[in-house]
Amino acid sequence: MLKKILSRKSKGFTLMELVIVLVIIGILATISVPFYTDYVRRAYVAEATSLCDTIAQAENTYYNINGSFVSVAAGSASATIGLISVDASRNPNFKTFGIAITATSFTITTAATAAGKTITVTYVGYTNASTTINVAYT
Repeated sequence: MLKKILSRKSKGFTLMELVIVLVIIGILATISVPFYTDYVRRAYVAEATSLCDTIAQAENTYYNINGSFVSVAAGSASATIGLISVDASRNPNFKTFGIAITATSFTITTAATAAGKTITVTYVGYTNASTTINVAYT
């Protein structure tokens, strides 16, 4: 009888083998999803920083020529700052921005949603060309 069982050809996977494979896939997914989410968030921040850098260059150029900054209403998709035109509508995620000004600084704010969280990037530029970037996840 044992010989008959051993001589039978295998025609598929056993339930135990399938369960083991599913457990391994579950463990790998549990490990990789947080890394992927963090990677996506960092990519979003890089995109927002690039947009803010472009706007900051335009603001600094305008300030050097005219002695003041330009404000732009929150939710704007594009703006012309001096001779430089900024168009955020072509960005994949951060499509709008706003610029608030004081006598010595400007604050650019833009936001997008990634992985169920809103990422808000606030970029503050000063007349001495120093900058501060704050990133908030809500």
